[in-house]
Amino acid sequence: MMTHMCIDATTRTAKGFGYECTVIADAYVTADLHFHNHSVPAEHVYHAFLSALDSTYASVLSYEEYLAMIDCSGL
Repeated sequence: MMTHMCIDATTRTAKGFGYECTVIADAYVTADLHFHNHSVPAEHVYHAFLSALDSTYASVLSYEEYLAMIDCSGL
């Protein structure tokens, strides 16, 4: 899944339906984007979209932060 497509659209829609959302920031990728002869590096796309989702639409956590937050004792 791509940060700037599936992750963004799904998170915003889920929040609109009343779900509490958590996004695992290091579980997917994105790509360089091009618009009107400008290139936006994937790293900038990644950070821009996650910063827009964080706090407003979701709790954005790393994989390690998420595992520390949940109870894995039953796994």
